[in-house]
Amino acid sequence: MCARDDVPLELQDSRVSEDGTLVVDCRLEGKWDGWKAGVAAFALLGRIAEPGTFLEKRESADRLELDVVTGVVSDEGRFATHGHTLLLRVTP
Repeated sequence: MCARDDVPLELQDSRVSEDGTLVVDCRLEGKWDGWKAGVAAFALLGRIAEPGTFLEKRESADRLELDVVTGVVSDEGRFATHGHTLLLRVTP
């Protein structure tokens, strides 16, 4: 997920939590910049977001977390109703 030339994030770890959430930890390349981390995180999410997407953003001086729920509800597309949960964490 983090392997894009135009996104300055390096994948550190990924796992599926007990509740089924995909947890992805990335490191921002270069000096920490919260704005740059957010732009990079949203660029990645734009690649996986489905028609119905909700996210909650939490940030501190040296961390960005995005809790994401994305999926398809009835009559929104060619796929059956389904959803996914993701926690994307970006650190320096």
